[in-house]
Amino acid sequence: MVTTSGIQTRMDSSLSGFPKMRRFVYMSLTPATETTSLLSSGGRLEIFRGRRLLTLRRVGKGMTEKSHNFSGWYRAVLLLFAMLGLTNASLLARLPEVRDAVDTTTAGIGFILLGFAIGSLVGLAAAGRIIERTGVRPIVLWGFVASGCAVLVQSLAIQLGSGVGLFVGFLILGLAVSATDVAINVSGAALEQSMGKTVMPMLHAGFSVGTFVGVGIGAIGTTIHFPLVLQLILLAIATTIIAVFSVRTLPSDSRSTREELVEAAPNTPLWKSPLVLALGAGIFCITLAEGASNDWLVLSIVDDYDESRTNGAIAYAILMVAMIVTRIIGGRISDKLGRARTLQLFAVIG
Repeated sequence: MVTTSGIQTRMDSSLSGFPKMRRFVYMSLTPATETTSLLSSGGRLEIFRGRRLLTLRRVGKGMTEKSHNFSGWYRAVLLLFAMLGLTNASLLARLPEVRDAVDTTTAGIGFILLGFAIGSLVGLAAAGRIIERTGVRPIVLWGFVASGCAVLVQSLAIQLGSGVGLFVGFLILGLAVSATDVAINVSGAALEQSMGKTVMPMLHAGFSVGTFVGVGIGAIGTTIHFPLVLQLILLAIATTIIAVFSVRTLPSDSRSTREELVEAAPNTPLWKSPLVLALGAGIFCITLAEGASNDWLVLSIVDDYDESRTNGAIAYAILMVAMIVTRIIGGRISDKLGRARTLQLFAVIG
């Protein structure tokens, strides 16, 4: 047993089996710097831990080098989630204006929003296989580029007053956002597993924060009568640029790593698992409620309660604040009570 402050590595009687090591087990994220060298007939294993940085080097013939900056990885995933929620929220916050711009009814808006749902189903179904082939980073990169293009299509459709064009824009956006969302979640789950602590709720809070910012921009735009099309174009450009630079911080996953993940997958089809079916049913119900509130809250406040468009956007912002708070505290509650009890608790509250 070799022990350093925050790093523990258990080796067999010989260290000659470095090439067979598949995982490096434990680290704590404390501001310290230590180096440990372990000698063996196969070379030298160096473990360097800096501030929130773990580098594992296998020095010698046939050895490789791996480096993970957990802090940078965490910030990148958090920022990507935020960018994912920002632009579309700014549009939904001004949905009454969108309805008037394309000269349609509330039922017509429902059909237009259906494009996003259809695109999302296709993106979710295809994302897993694409990630197996290409890894996470290309999906996230091109997903954000496609999302930006989709928003430009939406902007053009609003400018021309075309409901069909807006449907196509939502269709492309749903396809891009859903595939990107899966890829970011895969990276976030890998980060959570590597860190050994629950961080996914906090990462998802980034999405809610981005949505909140988008809603705030939409509310301000409505109040000061800022052009909706210009707002969408500026946000699409900004989020795409930020996302492209953030993707570079994500760890690259090699083909061998993806093959290991595929090999580690269970042979039994997931759809035959009662646990997976139960989780799927629960997620379906939760997503149905969340999607309905995202799509229809602003219109409902404006039409059914005869409130101003600004107040409709503010109501949407309040919903986002509630989601942010829940996601920030959710990880700590999950670590304390366990995931099953946490699900039961919030199911009763909800």
